[in-house]
Amino acid sequence: MPIKTAWARALVGLAIVWLGGLALVHATEAATTRTISLPAIQRNHRPAAATPSPTPTQTPAPTVLIYGWVTLAGQPAANVSVTLGLYEMEEYVGALDQALTDQDGLYSFTAEAGLLGPGQSMGVRYENEGGAEGRLLYWRGYPFTPAAGATTHPGGDFDIADIPLVTPDTSEPLPLPITFAWLPRDPAWAPDDVYQLALAWRAGDETLAAFVSEDLLDDHYALGSLPEGFAYGQPFEWWVAVWGAYGQGRSLRTNWAAVAAP
Repeated sequence: MPIKTAWARALVGLAIVWLGGLALVHATEAATTRTISLPAIQRNHRPAAATPSPTPTQTPAPTVLIYGWVTLAGQPAANVSVTLGLYEMEEYVGALDQALTDQDGLYSFTAEAGLLGPGQSMGVRYENEGGAEGRLLYWRGYPFTPAAGATTHPGGDFDIADIPLVTPDTSEPLPLPITFAWLPRDPAWAPDDVYQLALAWRAGDETLAAFVSEDLLDDHYALGSLPEGFAYGQPFEWWVAVWGAYGQGRSLRTNWAAVAAP
């Protein structure tokens, strides 16, 4: 028997495996061969990782910086709480933000540029909620609307020093004319100040009559006749409003007065 034939018979049942495809070859004693083709097998196969989609980048909304300085009798007023208020048709709606002044009296707010709608504006406000002596009862900055595309806008500088009321302060009726007097703020640090006298006759929470002087005043007002709606002998309150370049405030205190019947 030839060597080649003997070697073939000795390999009865041999299986040969190919990588990348599998062919199984069976040899028989009759030297007949049958081939079976199977699907290719990949070893250590892992699905290809999906390419992650880029995370969308959100463009920050444009903002505008609102800023200004607060002083107290001409000196920087630190740690003063101020409010950025929202107005609709010049009427106050509510607070947008609050901030404290720094050691230099500087306040700042960052507002979204497209925040305001039609008829809306914003303004800076101060409230003397604790009734601190020597300070105004409040300050109302004039409402404003930043220009389109603006990145900064002044909110207004203002001084919160009070306006001391001098005379009268009595519920005893006084004969006309009655001179209402107060101490104006120093023009060295409040050069734009002008004043108005305000009177109010109240019964509980109800205001029965009110009067505001038409003239812009310096330090006094002479009342020559009983204002409309007021009654002789009935005590009423009076105070002083102050108008500046960037807003309006009022004296902390309210005094009393009454007009004697002629």
